[in-house]
Amino acid sequence: MKVDGVIATIEIPETLVKAWWDHPNFQQFIEEFTTRNPTSKTLKQQSKGKVSSSSTGVGKPVSKRPRPVDLSRFIVDSEPGDCKLVEVPLVNIRLGSGCTGMPILSVTDGGPCIRNESGKPVTIPAGLVLCGWGKGKFREASRDKPLRPECEVTFDAKPDTLGVLDGKFGTFADFLNQAKEAKPDNVRFCYHTSAQEPDGEWKITQDHAVIFSVTDEDDGVKWSQAQAAKKLTPVAHWSTAATSVGWQLRWSLNGMQPVRPVVLVTAPIDLETGKIFALQNA
Repeated sequence: MKVDGVIATIEIPETLVKAWWDHPNFQQFIEEFTTRNPTSKTLKQQSKGKVSSSSTGVGKPVSKRPRPVDLSRFIVDSEPGDCKLVEVPLVNIRLGSGCTGMPILSVTDGGPCIRNESGKPVTIPAGLVLCGWGKGKFREASRDKPLRPECEVTFDAKPDTLGVLDGKFGTFADFLNQAKEAKPDNVRFCYHTSAQEPDGEWKITQDHAVIFSVTDEDDGVKWSQAQAAKKLTPVAHWSTAATSVGWQLRWSLNGMQPVRPVVLVTAPIDLETGKIFALQNA
């Protein structure tokens, strides 16, 4: 768009992105906005100032930097499988100048992969919310209604379970340590009892079994990162050498509360232009 003969860049306020990022309809809006406004400062690296990690869907680490992982064996020239189930642009990755496209998350009958169509080398950072299961609701586990692994996830908190809380990426133990410093009287997870051992390690015991049940999408829905994980079943297939099924969390009166399960990138993925990263088990 031009204003008085000068090219003007349309921006989406970071506060708006942060508030609505997890909403599936907002994901669709972002995708369409990026297509119409390729110079958007919100979704690309800025020359003045930086985009906050919370606005790009990348959690800032609260724990020590993970050891480098050799993921080169998962970089391939062609996608796995024969049938494509869905592909969506990764709109929450910060891109540098000169990019002509975006990295793509592709889910096929042979598994998921990331295809770099940005025109430049990219790094998929650890802590990125790669995708999710969209809308859903929590229910109590019961013998009469067992877990359906193709579309349900049990919230069973462990010290090493990964999550994103207040825009920060880490383990549940990291969040408990952080909470102990900031909120000593509220160091707990919903549906669980947590206690710190003399050696500093955390013990988390489940009190009530709850399950996140994924809601089916309406016919004709336009798929985005927000619900793309639904296309690959069972849920456990999203636990790979570079990703893990984790949780988005928030504070409540009962402590840290699960919001929804998400697929989190666990190690940085460096990907040359035109290359494909196969999300597979080690």
